[in-house]
Amino acid sequence: MKYKIIRELDDNKYIILTPSFKEGVIDKKGNILIPPVYDYITLNLNQYNCINDIYYYPHNINKVIIKINNKYGLYDIKLNKEIIKPIYDNKDDIII
Repeated sequence: MKYKIIRELDDNKYIILTPSFKEGVIDKKGNILIPPVYDYITLNLNQYNCINDIYYYPHNINKVIIKINNKYGLYDIKLNKEIIKPIYDNKDDIII
């Protein structure tokens, strides 16, 4: 599979982009953790620690917000599944 690393997710994971403009997540060894089928993947800010309006992310991100067909959901990398299906119009509506 051809892809390009576009963003670092945490110390061990990277967001990738395929030639068909779909995003997924791989680890440092190149193992696919989230298949590249999503329009966009971003951090779940609920995993951050906020101190004085500065966000500190954990060294092992387990949940990310996914977007497909203009709908948002939540993917658990550790469980390897969507835990909230992409049904929300706004990513801020996802509360865990």
